[in-house]
Amino acid sequence: MKILCFFPIFRPSNARLEYLGGERQFVEICKRWVSWGHELHVVGTEYSIRLCREFGFKLYSCYSFEPSPKLAMGFDEILNLRRMCGLIPRENFDFIYCPNESFEYVFPSVIAKKLLNCPLVVSVNLLHPMDISFISSLRLALEYSYYRGIEQYLKSIPERLRFTLKKNLRINFLRKADLIFAISRHVQGLLLKAGIDRERIYFTSSGIDVAQISSVNVEGKVFDACFVGAIIPRKGVLDLVKAWRIVVNSKPDAQLAIVGGGSGFYINKVKQYIADNGLQNNVIMTGFVSEKEKYKIMKASKIFVFPSYLEGCPIVVCEALACGLPVVAYELPAYRDFYGSNLAYVGAGNVKELAAKIIELLDDADMREKLAKAGSHIAKKYDWHNVAKQQIKAIKKCLNFYGNHFNSRKR
Repeated sequence: MKILCFFPIFRPSNARLEYLGGERQFVEICKRWVSWGHELHVVGTEYSIRLCREFGFKLYSCYSFEPSPKLAMGFDEILNLRRMCGLIPRENFDFIYCPNESFEYVFPSVIAKKLLNCPLVVSVNLLHPMDISFISSLRLALEYSYYRGIEQYLKSIPERLRFTLKKNLRINFLRKADLIFAISRHVQGLLLKAGIDRERIYFTSSGIDVAQISSVNVEGKVFDACFVGAIIPRKGVLDLVKAWRIVVNSKPDAQLAIVGGGSGFYINKVKQYIADNGLQNNVIMTGFVSEKEKYKIMKASKIFVFPSYLEGCPIVVCEALACGLPVVAYELPAYRDFYGSNLAYVGAGNVKELAAKIIELLDDADMREKLAKAGSHIAKKYDWHNVAKQQIKAIKKCLNFYGNHFNSRKR
C-alpha cells in the first residue's frame, strides 16, 4: 500500500538525536510496514527524517523542511504548519497515517485528507480526562504549578491559553478521522466521551523490541532502582527524588539511575533538589542514552520506578517488565488494562507511600522475583511485530469499508 505520513518533530536538524515514546512507536511500526513491502512517504522536518534513517528503514520519498526558530506568540508554529501543508504531495495514496494526537500532527493530516480525498488513520497515545471539553481543559491549563513560582506562572499564561485552544481544536479534528487507534481502553473511553463513534475506534497498544532486549546481558546489579523517561513535570521525577531522599535515610548507599533528557526550569529544579539534599552520590542522571545502553541500565537495576501522573501505554514500563524488573508506579487507569495487578501500585502524588513501596521491594527479594516473573510473561506479548501486524490488518479492514465511498468521490 502507498502511505502518506506526517512526522513533524520541531527540533533543529543538527540537534542531538533524542526521541519520545510516541516518536519511537512511529519508527518501530513503520519500519516493519516498509519491510513488508508498503511504500512510506513522509512529510516532516529534517530532524524527523534523520530519526527514521537512524532506526534503519528506507523511506520511499520524503518531503522535509527546517523548522522556524522560536517566535513570539507562537508565530513559529503557524509558519511551520503552513510550510508542512505546502509540502503535501498531490498524489493518490491508499491512506494517510497520523501517528500522534498532537495538533501539529493532526492539523496537516486533516488538510491532506481534504485535499487528497483519502482515508485518515490517527494513533491517539495520550489524552487527559480534562481535555475533552474546552472549559475543563482551560481549568487544567491555568492550574498553578508550585515548582514554577508565581512570576514564571504569570509569564506562561499566554502560552497555556494557546495550548488549550490547540487541544480543543485537536478534538474537533480527531472527529474527522476514519480510523483511530486508541492506545489503551482508558484512551478509548475518553474518545467515546469526546463524541467519536465507537465503530471508528480500534483498541491497540504500544510495543517493545523483544529480540533486542533479550540480546542485552549484564552481570550483577549496579543500581537499586532506575527511572527512564523525559525529565518533565508529568513524569513525576521530582516526586521520585523526594522519595529517594527517604529511601537513603533507610539505606544510605542506595543508588538510583535517572535516564532521560530534559531542559528548562523543571530539570534544574530536580538537580537543585538533589544538590540541596546531598544526594549527589545516590542519584545518577545519565541524560539520554542509546536503546542498548538503556536496556543495560535497566537490567543492572533491582527495580524500575515510574511515578508518572499521566500515560497512555508507556513503552518503558513494558520494557522494564521484559528486562525482568518489578515496577513501582502511580496507579493509572491504563496500567490495569495491560498489567492487571502485576505492578506495585502507589497512590498518585503520595511520595511517602512511594518511598515505602521502594524500600519494601528492596528488602523483599521474593516479592521482587514474583512481580518480575509475572510481568515479564505479560510484556513479551507486546512485540512491535505483533502491534504493526495488528494495525495494518485493522487499516485494511477500514479501507475495504470506506473504499467505495472514497473511490466514487475521486471519480
